[in-house]
Amino acid sequence: MMDLKEYDYICTRPDTYPKCGLQFIKKAMLATGSQNVHYIDRILKEGYLTPPKDYKYHGYYKILLNTEEKHKILESLINAQTILEADKTFSAQDKHNLAGHIRGWTRCINEKPETYKEYLARHTCYDLTDISLEDFQDFLFNHPIPNKDIGEEHWYWDFDLLIDYNEEQIANSYIELFEKADALLNKYSLEQLEQGLWAIPSENLDCSVYNLIWNSSLDLNTKDRLIQSMYHLYEKLFNVQKLETSCDMWWDSLAYSYCVDDLRDPENNETDRVIQDSMFDVLCLILNLSSEGCRYAALHGLGHLRHRNTETAIRNFLDKNKCSDAMIEYAESAIQGDIL
Repeated sequence: MMDLKEYDYICTRPDTYPKCGLQFIKKAMLATGSQNVHYIDRILKEGYLTPPKDYKYHGYYKILLNTEEKHKILESLINAQTILEADKTFSAQDKHNLAGHIRGWTRCINEKPETYKEYLARHTCYDLTDISLEDFQDFLFNHPIPNKDIGEEHWYWDFDLLIDYNEEQIANSYIELFEKADALLNKYSLEQLEQGLWAIPSENLDCSVYNLIWNSSLDLNTKDRLIQSMYHLYEKLFNVQKLETSCDMWWDSLAYSYCVDDLRDPENNETDRVIQDSMFDVLCLILNLSSEGCRYAALHGLGHLRHRNTETAIRNFLDKNKCSDAMIEYAESAIQGDIL
């Protein structure tokens, strides 16, 4: 039997289809009197792809049809779309779903399935399960710096990266890395550090802290510990060594969704509230570090986070510290949430 990774891949191929999708297609075809429903019945009867025991969902089916039969299904779906457009018993969502299945069925006709071996061959694979701290550091920082003049991109922008990891374990690896962040300064170039410290909070990297924080399968206590540990990254690295932009823009990724309407609801959503409070506590600590760069970064983050106590925290900071006119102006902008 194939393993979970292979099964997950097989489920994305154009020659497989989920049970719920097949059932919806059958429903639409029956509602419009199609004579081709028996093709869907054949798939449901004979095409089931038995998943490995640890697969979480209902499983997928092999589309056991030749090209002519696939075209008959597509014709039935297009015909159903025309008929059901005026049918009030089908909801707007059903009509939207039908359009999606037409696209999906078109894909299964036009795309040639890629084997799992071919799929792996064109991907860069990383196994982060049980990874040591040293190897985890290398995974994040030990990469060439792209040459922008010839169109090279950062390594973590590669959509063909395959990364195996356990969320809890990787969160703990980040915590350890941040707590020992000073060790990075003697191990990697400043350019490598800058690149890696953009990767870590990025949405592009599957195992980034951004994706861990907003991953529903990671428990809230671990998320809180992960966020709290970011103080040490600032204390032991950014406070010591100024980098180009990663220090200031770290919170742009992590806190930005709080300043966008309707994305976060800390008043009514416990997860949003706990994460916002945790980020706020860390940003207030960073605000009191000696580095001007760290202070600007904290103000930047507070400006995006929109915490209920933001103004109080920034006013207290301004009262206790002698700040330049530029920093005072920036602090006032952060209070208003007027931060780019």
